[in-house]
Amino acid sequence: MGNSHYFMINISLDIHIRANRKVVWAYMSDILLSLAHNRLHREIIPNGSSHARKGREFVISHRTFLGTHDMHAIIQECIPWECIQIHESFQNPRTKGFLHTCTFHMTPSSKGTKLIYTLEGTFGNLVQNFMYKPIARGIMLEELFRIKHAIESSEPTLDLKAQQLKPI
Repeated sequence: MGNSHYFMINISLDIHIRANRKVVWAYMSDILLSLAHNRLHREIIPNGSSHARKGREFVISHRTFLGTHDMHAIIQECIPWECIQIHESFQNPRTKGFLHTCTFHMTPSSKGTKLIYTLEGTFGNLVQNFMYKPIARGIMLEELFRIKHAIESSEPTLDLKAQQLKPI
């Protein structure tokens, strides 16, 4: 990317999910489930299994204001119960667009699991990066809330150990 590192967008957001780390990992490691919450992802096309593992490649069809385009995705890092890192690039190196890496870190917290979502990328142009950064931040926030809702709504809501039940 040459000198494009001077133009990099770098955003990191987090959310607390009321579920243990293994439950969050089980959800996040299924790329068809976890990546479907990004409103720019029109379709995730796995190459075989949709379960995350280092080196796994797949295609993400993105919708943007310029139309639809496919990006080649590869899982660069995959540490169970801790981290998944996905790099997205264009299959044709001459294609212009937002080259980026998404990282999801999962750490235990008093509320369950803290999911930290980091986006690093560039259009290779300072003006485009400047204009896109607040849009990307909004998309990421929405994605985190959708992930949180999906995971928490799949967890049992009645915790018998935390409640005192009174017989009738």
